[in-house]
Formats: sequence, C-alpha cells, structure tokens
Amino acid sequence: MISGKVTGTQGELLAGAIVAFQELNLAVSTNSSGMYAATIGADRVHGQAVTVRVRYIGYAPASLTLTLAPGTHGQDFQLAPDPFRLTEVVVTGTAAPTERKDLTFSAPTIDASQLQEAPGVNALSALGGKAAAVRTIQANGEPGTAPKIRLRAATSLTATQDPLVIVDGTITRATLADLNAEDIERVEIVKGAAGSSLYGSDAANGVIQIFTQRGENLPDGRLEVTVRNEAGASFRPNSIPMSAEHPYAVAADGCTFIRDANGNRLIDRDTTGGRHPGTTGIADHPYCNIHDH
Repeated sequence: MISGKVTGTQGELLAGAIVAFQELNLAVSTNSSGMYAATIGADRVHGQAVTVRVRYIGYAPASLTLTLAPGTHGQDFQLAPDPFRLTEVVVTGTAAPTERKDLTFSAPTIDASQLQEAPGVNALSALGGKAAAVRTIQANGEPGTAPKIRLRAATSLTATQDPLVIVDGTITRATLADLNAEDIERVEIVKGAAGSSLYGSDAANGVIQIFTQRGENLPDGRLEVTVRNEAGASFRPNSIPMSAEHPYAVAADGCTFIRDANGNRLIDRDTTGGRHPGTTGIADHPYCNIHDH
C-alpha cells in the first residue's frame, strides 16, 4: 500500500487531488484531510518502477518515479500554484467571470445590503425597485406564497411569464418562499433575449441568479453569526363613527322592522312618549343586531 498527503506550498490541504499510477491504470483521490491511500495487489508488485502523477485544479501537476516493493510505503506531494491553468475550468451560462464593461447586455447585481434596506416577507419580494424593469407581484394573500417576478414586459399571452431561477448554479423549479433572505449574498438579473443566449429557450423570460453566502472569506477556525431582529405594530389611526340607532318603525319586540308592501322599512312617525316627529327622520331606535347597522 502507498499512502501520503498532498498539500500546497503554504501547507494547505488539497482535498480532491487525483493521484494516478500510470503503468497500473490506477487512480485515487485525496480526502478532506488531503490524505490518499492506494492498495496494490501482491500479484502486481514485481519490483518494477511506476510513475506517480498528482493533479489538482489551480496547481501545477507533479510526478515522480517509485519502485514498487512489498509492504507499506509513504510518499507525500507538494504542489505549486499555477493560476494560468485555471483556463482549463470552463463555466458556461453565467456572466460572473466576464468584466461588466465587456458585457453586451444589462446585468444588474443586487447585493445583501440592498436587500436589507427594505426587507420583504420573503427573499425575492424585496427585488422590486432595486433594478430597472423588475416588478414583483403578490399573486394572493396566502401566507408563504412566493411572489411573481416580471422582467420587462410580458412575452406571451398563454405561456408562463416566470423567469428562470438559478440558485448557486443549479436550476430550480421549486418555490422560493422558503429561501432565507439572510442567506443571500447577491442576486444577478439578466433580462430579455440575453438570457436565452446563455440558457436557451428556458430563459426566454429572463434569468435570476441567486448566490448564497458560503463563509469563504472567513479564516479557518473562525465562526461568524449574523442575527437580525425586527418588530412592528399595526394600529388603526382613526375610527369612523357608526350610528347605533335608526329612525325606522319597529314591532312590539323592538327589533323587527315594519315594512310596506314592497318590503321597504317604514319611518316611525309616532311622537308619543317624547319621541321626535317622524317627519324629521331622527334616529332614536337602538339597533338590536350588529349586522343591521
């Protein structure tokens, strides 16, 4: 068995590095601790020389020749950074690697600080007013319902108007009502036909890319927690006075209205007992039921 550790020049552990034994058609990868272990059967060990090649994205590959012998052997590798090899990683469907001044279309970016200026009920309801031609429409008043997002104008009379939503590089068809606004790092918006040029016909209504926070800027061993608390109150600034009495004639029970042949309520014109003259229509009979007010 051959085992060892793969690190960078600064001692950083390289998880996921590929360690290949070319003559044996054998390859293993390092774990989260940068360790690898390759087990070679005794029938394949004849004291021959094999070439071991180690590769990792962003680092120059390293190779050396080992002579196989029975038993356990240790061999560590140290890779030097090679930023020019990053061109081997191709990211499609996103404008992130391209400088904004080189874009041929508008791609506004809304960061977390802008979203928190006017927090919404959910993550995307706060997009309205943050970018040109972006509207949020609340479909109904049901709690937990995600808003409808419209980029520019309608594109179809019968088909869906919803833009394509991508969360951390993954196209999602699920509702975004459960997405925590505090987890969003930034939102990038691609409007119009530019979305179709990146993602095809699915993006005919535009694209919304959501990037969540990953803590990538924190040093190892440090934990950072952000807590946000809000409180609010709703109250009625003024009340409209409602009449609690009426001028209509009532039966002996004091609640049943007396009506004419057409079903209309009759004005009480009785002046006995100190009542006001009926011709003035003064309301001095109390309502018995609240729904009669």
